[in-house]
Parts: sequence; structure tokens; C-alpha cells
Amino acid sequence: MRVAAAVVVLALLEGCNGGGGSNEGNPSAGGVVLSGAVFNNHTDEDAAGRAVAGATVVLVKAGDVEGTDSISPVEDLANANDFYPATVTGSDGHYQFAQRDFTDAYPANGTYFVFVEPPPELSGDLLPGGTASRASLNLDGATALKQDITLSDTNGSDSAYIGSMFCLFCHSQKNHIKHTLHFVGIRKIGPNGTVVNDAMNMGDTSVYDLSANNDAMLNKFTNPATRYTFANDPATPFWLGKDTSGFYFQLTADTNPKFYLAYSYGGETGKWKGHFMTTVTAGDGRYAPVHGQNGDDYAYYVMSPIQYNEDRNSIYGGEFVTYHAERWDFAGTGNNGFTGDAERTSFDLSCAPCHGATGITTVNAGLATERRAAVFPQNDNGYDFDGVHSEINIGCEKCHGPGYNHFAAGGYGRRIISPEKLSAGRLTMICGTCHIHGENQTDIGGGAPLMAVEGGNYETFRPGMSPGRFFGTWDGTGKTIAPFGIKEMGSLAGNGYLESINFETDTTASWIDMPWGAEVNHSKANQQHYQDVVRSAMYRNDRALLTCASCHDGHGSSHEHMLRYNADTNAACLPCHYGPGRTFPNVDDGMVGRLKQDAATPADKEVIGEDVAAHLFDKTGTLQMGPYDPEGTAMGKCIRCHMPKTAVSADYRNALVTRSGSSYRHGDISSHTFDVMATEAINNMGAARGITNTTPAGITDVCGSCHVFAGLQ
Repeated sequence: MRVAAAVVVLALLEGCNGGGGSNEGNPSAGGVVLSGAVFNNHTDEDAAGRAVAGATVVLVKAGDVEGTDSISPVEDLANANDFYPATVTGSDGHYQFAQRDFTDAYPANGTYFVFVEPPPELSGDLLPGGTASRASLNLDGATALKQDITLSDTNGSDSAYIGSMFCLFCHSQKNHIKHTLHFVGIRKIGPNGTVVNDAMNMGDTSVYDLSANNDAMLNKFTNPATRYTFANDPATPFWLGKDTSGFYFQLTADTNPKFYLAYSYGGETGKWKGHFMTTVTAGDGRYAPVHGQNGDDYAYYVMSPIQYNEDRNSIYGGEFVTYHAERWDFAGTGNNGFTGDAERTSFDLSCAPCHGATGITTVNAGLATERRAAVFPQNDNGYDFDGVHSEINIGCEKCHGPGYNHFAAGGYGRRIISPEKLSAGRLTMICGTCHIHGENQTDIGGGAPLMAVEGGNYETFRPGMSPGRFFGTWDGTGKTIAPFGIKEMGSLAGNGYLESINFETDTTASWIDMPWGAEVNHSKANQQHYQDVVRSAMYRNDRALLTCASCHDGHGSSHEHMLRYNADTNAACLPCHYGPGRTFPNVDDGMVGRLKQDAATPADKEVIGEDVAAHLFDKTGTLQMGPYDPEGTAMGKCIRCHMPKTAVSADYRNALVTRSGSSYRHGDISSHTFDVMATEAINNMGAARGITNTTPAGITDVCGSCHVFAGLQ
């Protein structure tokens, strides 16, 4: 039974061609067009124990999915259209659609996504969607197609977090998650530098040389302290030092108070940026040696005003720039320390819901000041956090939900979120919870995905929620908020976790380049991957709905950005676009298989290169600027055109051009809308903003890099 469900997942992640399900050319018996069974995810039980009775199975017309603007397309359409073919599973979990169940508007010879709604009595146990909700089925109306469907369990509202090391005890095959940047982003800083615990592994240098790059950043701290100035504010000095108590920074003068580092964040890859975390008392902003209760007050983690840009090709690469310097006393008129609101802007409350471990809750600390405290999930192999070992990095339960009930139920798929069995809207929302820009509606504000609950506390998003629930739309669907600017955001009811930015008006997050002819307003800031993806045609089409998990493996991989396959060789793109009638018609299964294994032959590359060159000529009317070489010159590299780096992480500057002003900049965050940016639109926008350089480059220098290679400047 599970084999049929796996076929659908493979069709989505590898074939991307839709048309899942199976038949053996059998004529339809009694007019049956589609049949199968709906199961829960309890993988240790037989089919009888897994059957889901009373579930509603809905066939959503694939063309409607392609045409909708919903950010939860299949689920929203299934809930909104009472005329779609639908049926209910029997006591054995089986369902079937016969020719009589179809109409002229929704014929038996059509293409459909299959969406399953659990029975009401199991809505607290099972999530809607299922393994057939992201890849369409092609029905011919005369042949019986077989499609079994598996639904994900829920965690249960009473489940608690147990920490990743507990999860990995049973799921040791997922140990490579400890090499991911999610798992090692936050690192404790002791007197001798980074303290690595059992919950992280920095020894794997197959993708990023984590230790070496982190050391390069921390080597800026010296004994005696070294004076620096900010690249974007050369008149403002600060000191970085270390002594027997640890690493520290000082403001204004090296005789002023020392703020010792508790943790570093980032700074590990040589590509983006690094931050430093210290501890201050909320009441007076002075350094606090211990995080947590401090007499009648509370000491919070806050980010230092110092950001280190790793990438030397960025505007301020290899230099320090300010990070919310307005929150610190650089003038020396106060305590030479933190002058902002330490509670509201703390890592604990403002950053940790995304950049820290899952399961963070807030409680009233019960002090005279009524400070709120972030509670991190305990983990015996974590860091000593407030006297309790806690997990503070992103781990297993961030995507799978709290694991206690799963453990108590004996595992095997029970009481745990299985993301691959969710609808596209709910699956993408797991990643989109944090890979998004917006503003929450709590009294602290900011971009952390939080919702206010009773007692002045906050709760964080749990996996499995719909986009409508996350954004708090009036009808509980995602339709009312897409596509982030085209429709009014006033439909939000004020009870969601985040209100998204508006791509039509927000100049800090959007290039607002549609007025100049662009297909979409492209992202300018980092962490907007979700808003890009759900606006793309890859996410709403009639064959297979691309989600984050289609391209990225959250458990880690041997490729950058946790990609399932190598983007430098085009292995990340070709598996969904090859074969007769597709973009690359002469590429076959064998070539793609070898490409995914990094074993493509010279003959393979020749055929692929010819198809890529033909594709480029078909779209642009020009020949490729040089020999096909995606790994070297990047000539013919898919993501170079379809995922230009429009956004920036480390460049603390809002500008179209580089620091010298001589050329257009190249961002460090790839666009995820997958459209090709028209050079005419980009140059028109640049000219309107005073840019006279007309090299086909614009927001990003991606076009210019190929034209320069070909001697066309």
C-alpha cells in the first residue's frame, strides 16, 4: 500500500510531470475511473489498521489551480467549490469515482489534483491534503486508475518538545542534520572560542568550512583589544578584545565597560554575515554576566551593534558595519551600553522564534517589572541555558512539531507531522514561517512570527497550520492575502502570526520594478523566499506544485543550501524539465540519472548543452555567449537566469550599484520567483533612478557577467 503513495512523492520530487497514480491499461469496470484507499501514517500496522473511514476525497481541476492566485491553491479550491467531483471513503478506507460522478464542467477525461479532508471526528488527529495533493492525475475516462493516499498525523495539542538529540536516538539515519546551517547557526562562545556540544557537528567540510570561517571572524578579537571603525561609519570606533573571561566588545573607548559574548550567530560560510550576542539587564542596559532573573529585573540576550560581512565581493565585504546602532550608547553620554528596549528587541522574544529552536514559549517571569521570559525546549545534550540544558538552534521539531506524544505512542508515524504528506500550502508554510518578511501584531511588534495569547504571553507557529491560520485571514484561507500587494491586506483579522510586507509599496523589501515592465516585483531583502515561491508559476500549475522540499532537503545534503541535487551542474533543474515535449526534449532518463549522481558523461553534457543553447535561442533570439559550461564560466547555468541574486544579506546598503558606483551590484540571495528578468525593464528602472550604465545587468549583474565573458560590455 505504501508503494503507491511513494510513487506520488517521487513524481513530485523527481519527475515533476504530474500524472501520478498507476494503472495497467485495464479497462474501467463498471465505469470506474479512479479508485484507491486513504490511510493514516501508522507505518507499523497493516492496511486494515491504517484505513481512514469517512474522509472526503475531492478532485480539484488542475486548470483551476493554474489560474488561481491563492497561496494555498488546492486546499482553498477544494473548500470553495461544491461542484468538484467528491466522494467519501467507506469503512475500509476505500473510495472510487465512476463516470457518473463527473460533469461537462469537470469531465472524466481530465486532469485533477486529489485533496483529502479527514472526517470531522479525526480533525484533531489527521491533517488535510495527502500524498496526491501536489501532483496531478491524468484521467482518460475509460481506464481505471489506482491511487492510494496517505495523510499525516497531528502532534496533538498537548504534546511537548523533547529536543533533537532525543529524536536522533531513534532516527540515527538523519544524523546529517547536525551538519546543516540550521543546526549550527548559533554557537556558544567561551574564553577559548567556540564551544561545540554533542548537538552539533562542525567537522563536515564537504559543503561549508564551518570551523575555519567562524575562526576567521573570531580572530578579530585580540588581547589586548583592537580598535576598529565601521565601514559605513568610519568616524565611530569600537574595540574587540578577549581575556580569561571570554570575548568582548567595547564602545566609544577601550576603558568603557566590556560586553562579553554569549553566542555568535552566522559568520560561518565566508558568504554572508556574522552577529554577536551579549546579555544586558532590561532596566539599565548594563552587561549582565548571567541570563535570566537578575534581582527584581531580567537579563536578556541582545545582538551587539556590530555586524561582520563575510563575502569580500559584497559592498562592505570583510568589514564591520553597524547593526541597529541606534540601540547603543556610542556617544558615551549614558552607560556606554544598551539604550534600547531590551525586552522588546531581545533575541529571546524578537529573534528566537525564527533563528532559534522550535517550541519557544513566553511566560510572565513574575517579577515586579512583569518581564516576559522565553522558554527554550530542554535538551540534555544542549547548552547550559539558565541552568538548564536547552536546544537553542533549529532542529527536528521545527518542521515536525513537538515529539513527546510521538515518542509516547511508540513512533512509527503516530502523533508527528510528516511534511511530505501535507498539501502544498501547508508544507510550504512550514518553511515560510521564517523565510518571510512581515510584521506581527503583538505589542512587541517586529518580524518574529508570534501571536498574542492569554496572560500577555505569545505562542509560536506549529507545523501543519494552513497559511490562512498563520496570516489570520477572515475566512481561514490563503486566498485573501495573495499575492502580497495586488490585493488589499485589510482582510486580516488581527489574530494571525504575521502580516506580510506589501511588494507594491515596501521599498526596503521590494524593488517595485513592475512599473518598468517586470513580471513581478522582485525581492530586495533577504529571507523572502516564501513570498517569492508562492507568487511563482512553479507553485501554481496544472502538473506538480513546487514546494521548498521539492528542491531542498531539510535534513541536509552534500550540496550548498541543502539542495537535493547540484545546481552548478543543472541537476537541480533538469529533472523537472526534460523529455519529449518539454524544455529539453533530447535529454533522457539515463542522462538525468547520471547528472543527479554527479556522473554525467561528456556525451551527456554535449546533448544537455545543445538543448540549453536551443532554449536560450528560442527565448532570446540570440546565441549562447560561449561554450556550455555551467560549473566553470556559468554559461548555460539555469539558475543564473531563472534565479538571479536580487536580494542582499550582508550588504548593509540600499543601492543599485556597487560602492565605487561603476557597475551594478550582485546580491547574495537568489530570487525564488523563477522568472527571467527582462533587461529592458531593469535598464529602464535604473535609468529612472539615475543609473547611466546600460550594461544588461540592472538589479543584479548576472546578465552582464555572461556578456562580459563574451567580450560584449
